[in-house]
Amino acid sequence: GEALASIASVSEIKLSTKSIEDEIASEIFAIEGMIQDLKPSSLTAGTEIVVEKLFENIPARKKFLKAKATENKAIQDILNKFVIANPQVSFYIDIDGIIRNYPASDLKTRIASILKVKEDDLIEVFNDSQIKISGFVVHPRNFFKARTSQFVFVNGRPIIDNTIGKAAIDGYDTFLMKHQYPAYAIFLNMSPKDVDVNVHPRK
Repeated sequence: GEALASIASVSEIKLSTKSIEDEIASEIFAIEGMIQDLKPSSLTAGTEIVVEKLFENIPARKKFLKAKATENKAIQDILNKFVIANPQVSFYIDIDGIIRNYPASDLKTRIASILKVKEDDLIEVFNDSQIKISGFVVHPRNFFKARTSQFVFVNGRPIIDNTIGKAAIDGYDTFLMKHQYPAYAIFLNMSPKDVDVNVHPRK
């Protein structure tokens, strides 16, 4: 919610949404955080967000943007976390004409699609204790050149944890050579009382 509001304040944004209970969809259009139009939409179901002209009128911020390909990859990396965490939701992502479509599916199919591996190459992990661990790791015959295919979620929220990353590499041991990295999507579920949601995902 906060991120969407921040993006809306420095861009042109159109948001259309319709739940199952709604008779018609609603569409809101805003420029730099100021609502310009609110009207019915032809959207059949779900939510569609279109962001354009990011930092268009804030040159001091716009000049710090990296190359378009780099920024687009960063956007896709963030979206991948939401796509994996919500396999029951279908996603249609269009970034400058590069379209990725992820229909609603089971978790294994969704992970295979994001990581671009065969489902047979996904090995399920599961441990049911005070901290429930579930998810999939990729067979070591599929190695990656970066850590960008490593996903960890705590109660559905994506986090970055170096301890878990090191444990995964130690688990693969000699199956991977230097500068080869494993890929995985691991879900940790625990009592909400044991999680401070206000802590930054990197901490």
